[in-house]
Amino acid sequence: MAALETQVARHIKGAGHDVVLIHCGGLLSEGCVAMQEAGLTQYSSSDERLDICSLCTRRSDTLSGVSKIPRLQLMNQFRNSKAEAEVAIAMRGFSFDEWTQFEFIGIPVGRYAAYEFYLENKLSSLEIPLELEPFFKEKVRNTLRSLISWSELSAKEEFDAVILGNELYSTNRVIKDFCHQSGTRTYTLGMGTDLRKYGNSFTMAVNSQVELEAARHPGLLDFNTSDVEKSVWKQLRKHFVELATGRNAFSYTSKVASLSPEELRLKLGIPRNAPVVTVITSSLDERLAGEIVGISDKSLLKSDTQLFETPLDWLDYILQLGHANPSIHFVIRIHPRLFPNKRDGVEAEIVHTLKQKFKVLPPNISVNWPEDKISLYELALITDCALNHTSSAGLEFLALGIPVIQHDPDALYAYPSQFNKVVRDVDSYLTTIAAALAEGLSLENVSNAYTWKIWQFTRTARNLNDCMPQRNSLRFGRVLNWLVVRKRVRLLRPLLHATDYFELKRSRLDKSVVVSLKTLLDEEWPSLAGPTQQGQSMHVLPSSSYEDVRRNLSKILRSIYGYTRAKQHLDRIT
Repeated sequence: MAALETQVARHIKGAGHDVVLIHCGGLLSEGCVAMQEAGLTQYSSSDERLDICSLCTRRSDTLSGVSKIPRLQLMNQFRNSKAEAEVAIAMRGFSFDEWTQFEFIGIPVGRYAAYEFYLENKLSSLEIPLELEPFFKEKVRNTLRSLISWSELSAKEEFDAVILGNELYSTNRVIKDFCHQSGTRTYTLGMGTDLRKYGNSFTMAVNSQVELEAARHPGLLDFNTSDVEKSVWKQLRKHFVELATGRNAFSYTSKVASLSPEELRLKLGIPRNAPVVTVITSSLDERLAGEIVGISDKSLLKSDTQLFETPLDWLDYILQLGHANPSIHFVIRIHPRLFPNKRDGVEAEIVHTLKQKFKVLPPNISVNWPEDKISLYELALITDCALNHTSSAGLEFLALGIPVIQHDPDALYAYPSQFNKVVRDVDSYLTTIAAALAEGLSLENVSNAYTWKIWQFTRTARNLNDCMPQRNSLRFGRVLNWLVVRKRVRLLRPLLHATDYFELKRSRLDKSVVVSLKTLLDEEWPSLAGPTQQGQSMHVLPSSSYEDVRRNLSKILRSIYGYTRAKQHLDRIT
């Protein structure tokens, strides 16, 4: 993310602001997000950590030097016995019995330290397993180091605003709270909304809650895609095709295989003409991590619209529906993140519970485990209706025309909840399923999904395609970065540093991005999308724009499935 942060800093400087880049400088050599991104885990050796730390520090030096933006290092603020002693004294007050209450200068360090730790270990309760306690204690210590170093720096430097590369990361979150204590405004910088452009695009907002609630932005009321540029439609097509390839680390689905819909039905034990309802599960640990650190002033685990006490209770209800309705075939798709995947090798705590729950099932209920290697996009070819709680996969089904039923609209942040058929009470759940099955697939669902993604691409995020090399194909820079960072080929490090240097050296500022950042900072907008307010709904496209939608859908389907399966699916959509 260092390259993206440097480019954003250059554009802010181009908007007339004085900018300084602040790096860790080795302060977090015991463990940090950059190490996780390089494939290290909490079990990795100190030598492996130091190796990535030195690489990261050197790359930061290179980027700072080429951009000619002044740089400060937190490590320089920490290099005294007083700071280390301060950490040691503070840690004496830490207890695993009350870790959520552990604070330092009024900042909840214990809770903030839990964010990456809970995501890395996929924990589903506040009880930290005994074998993981040493790793969490080190997270707390690291978070304290960051906070104390920043307090030392703030005593010497004065900032009007501080931009944090994802404020939810523990070592950044404590800095945010310290800044707010002193009256300094902060912003959170994200990686963008297009799967293909991670690292080439960014979002920016005053806090994570604004980004979380992006689907409730009032500007959506008047947004229309009728005058969208061809390049944005192309970006949309490539985004959905990238999702279906299964190769991206941020997409958990398997690659689309060559199974026909008939072969897939046979594999899952589904009768030829039975209507198929796919149940989309979510990864619970992500919600819990967000709840612990207070990403929102509303609970992420409870809402005013929930029909079921927990997601497991919802699955129990689905099992009851299946037993009572043998003519409908339910496929429960288990979220791949609960198992070891492209990004980590950890199995979630809740997996054992799920396996026990699904031991004995009626013939009209199938469970799609990640080990089946069935792509979500293959499953969509036989799905007539999907049931969703909080997963972004609901939007992917909508983008294929499939109606989606959702029972807890206040808990859904991944896309506008009104795109779904919302169930308000348990008694109407089955009748809503029946209505969705009777209605079938529709172009309106596709249109809504496309509108939301285009809004994200053009309003909530900004692209830096003219400033940074594309990282979405096997280009030289991407392959080189993979070899050095993931495969630890040390001999190629000088070449990587030279590549970083020349890529940044030849890049040019994007004037539209400069204007966007200037407006955001000078007018103190809450996000790049502009002023926000609550309680608004998405504008639905008029039917006159459906021609563009169908044409682009057809291209996407052919790219994902090939001609025959694409035509079969398109024929299902009215």
